[in-house]
Amino acid sequence: MRFWSILLNRIRLFKKKKHLYKIKKSKQVISKIKKIAKSPNGYAKAIMYLRKIDPYVFEELILTVVERNNIKITRNTKYSGDGGLDGKFKLNNQVILIQAKRYKNYINLQHVTTFISLLNKKNHLGLFIHTGKTGQNTKNIVNGCKNITILSGSKLIDFIIGNTNIKDIQNFSQK
Repeated sequence: MRFWSILLNRIRLFKKKKHLYKIKKSKQVISKIKKIAKSPNGYAKAIMYLRKIDPYVFEELILTVVERNNIKITRNTKYSGDGGLDGKFKLNNQVILIQAKRYKNYINLQHVTTFISLLNKKNHLGLFIHTGKTGQNTKNIVNGCKNITILSGSKLIDFIIGNTNIKDIQNFSQK
């Protein structure tokens, strides 16, 4: 499945050199995160590193990690003006939309509510992945929704370094 996902996305992004470059960079960042995570206080250092990388490389990093879980991913062909959708995949016959945000501080509640609206409109599940802090208002809104999962902090690092499989992410197997 991974081979076909890479091939199909390569075809879709054929003339999108910026995308192909960001995908290549994302693979380098994954290797670096794996090294950082092994060091003392490595997870905190890894999050701090992720907060400094190019936001588009972060998007591609997340999509690459999903793809490495042997899942066919559909990458968005635009970075800006994408309507809050960075990629999508199918799991347990459900379409799961991905929104990846590289934050330095608290996440923007409007980004989450806009993504939830998109999920509701399309009747899909969603994975909101970020490097920031999740405020209480955001937690309250997300806890009231059955179609969104937030992935951040140590769970995000475990996902990137391969300690957690996409199929093990909270809520996906239950929905």
